[in-house]
Amino acid sequence: MPMTNLPVNHTDSPLLITADKYDERVAENLHMFFVDREAASENTWAQMKSVLRSWGLWCKQFNKVWLPAKPEDVREYLLYLRETLGRKKNTIAMHKSMINKIHREAGLALPASHILVTRGMKKISRQAVLNGERVEQAIPLHLDDLFQLAEITQASGKMQQLRDLAFLGVAYNTLLRMSEVARLRIGDIQFQRDGSATLDVGYTKTIKDEIGVVKVLAPDVAGWLRNWLDASGLTDESTFIFGKVDRYGNAHPAANPMAGKNIEKIFAKAWEAVKGAPLESSRYRTWTGHSPRVGAAQDMALRGTELTQIMHEGTWKRPEQVMSYIRYIDANKSVMLDIVNSQRMKR
Repeated sequence: MPMTNLPVNHTDSPLLITADKYDERVAENLHMFFVDREAASENTWAQMKSVLRSWGLWCKQFNKVWLPAKPEDVREYLLYLRETLGRKKNTIAMHKSMINKIHREAGLALPASHILVTRGMKKISRQAVLNGERVEQAIPLHLDDLFQLAEITQASGKMQQLRDLAFLGVAYNTLLRMSEVARLRIGDIQFQRDGSATLDVGYTKTIKDEIGVVKVLAPDVAGWLRNWLDASGLTDESTFIFGKVDRYGNAHPAANPMAGKNIEKIFAKAWEAVKGAPLESSRYRTWTGHSPRVGAAQDMALRGTELTQIMHEGTWKRPEQVMSYIRYIDANKSVMLDIVNSQRMKR
């Protein structure tokens, strides 16, 4: 059946591969999904496109129908990701979720919710545990690391390092995600008489409403931010706080948020300044975008902060992610450890 004539971003149109048994309702649902792409974050959209390409290529290779998909085909695909490509459990779970999402948006039954697929995922999860697979986490950026970087920055006085310190300080203090820090504008800042500052964040990945989120910067972090703004000469309230610094040390007003690849360079350069050479690791070799959130969560846990408060600070909705960050710290707070140690002291 022909698809409706709604406008679609030309970069997404190759994803709309026509299946044999489409009807006009499904076609229009899919068109509207792509037209309303702003309803999801860019990260979600990138994941969706990546999964659809992978799923579509697999279906083409093995002569399967990608939409509507059969549960047994989805199960086979997920096992293929694990057994042939060696993908991690979390990656496979994301593929399962996105295959369901495209069916939901099309108004079709959800193949990945079938018991066949559910059992397949349990099999994958059990194999991962038995094989000793652990979820890798970003290298934590701790408060001590930030103050060490501040000393290095103060000694150099370079424009780029002033920007980088301010960015990392804001990220750590607020526990905002990388893209959320990049989205802040000069007009979002209010410096206070006591040396602190407030940030009107607007929205985060997990909080999207008209009220928004307000974060308070400690005087040290607010000072780093003020130093960057004073040195850069940026004053227009509509300008993004963190923009380009050219090789001559000149700051340029940014009309768009800083790109992810450029933000990752901030973390890599900070690591080099404080720690030296990158680690020998399969994935995380330096600090990365999640490092401030991991480090801040651990620092709070070390100070005895309750889990609910840590979740509030980082706008986490579920405790599992936070627990994965602080699990080693919590292990050292074991009651049994205290009991055994107290008995040892009596001897």
